Amino acid sequence: MNKLSIRKIALIGLGFSLAGVVVYLSLMTAKVVSGVSVTVDTPDYVVRLRVLDAGAGDAREIAKEIRPYLEPDFEVRIVETSVFEVRDLPRSFIITHESDKNTAEMLSERLGLNPNEVIYKSLTYNNTQASATIVAGLDFDSLLSLVSLQEN
Repeated sequence: MNKLSIRKIALIGLGFSLAGVVVYLSLMTAKVVSGVSVTVDTPDYVVRLRVLDAGAGDAREIAKEIRPYLEPDFEVRIVETSVFEVRDLPRSFIITHESDKNTAEMLSERLGLNPNEVIYKSLTYNNTQASATIVAGLDFDSLLSLVSLQEN
């Protein structure tokens, strides 16, 4: 084969490739223009929670228990479960790590806690980007039972 025929073959191959790209882009443009859309129900609030046990039991179990009480309005992401530094606290409470307390107050209300008692405290090292912390005290199980009764 001489140089001229190799160039012709390369140009023909390049031409087919370019034509393929043009056809593909045309099809994608037609799809977008024709209005292909998907409606997805999204939760109103995304909450990144730390769950700390202060006498209510295992923090991981508490995290599992609260999820049904918060969905579908809240998308809950448990970012940490641990033990609170004080044990056997008689009352549960919520600490918000965002200056706007609104979401934490709604969260508090949903769990049967007093929304006026939400505490604001920024975290020094918030590497989990937690937006709120639930400190589950001795009253936590009874709170969830009351919320469950009120919903029924």
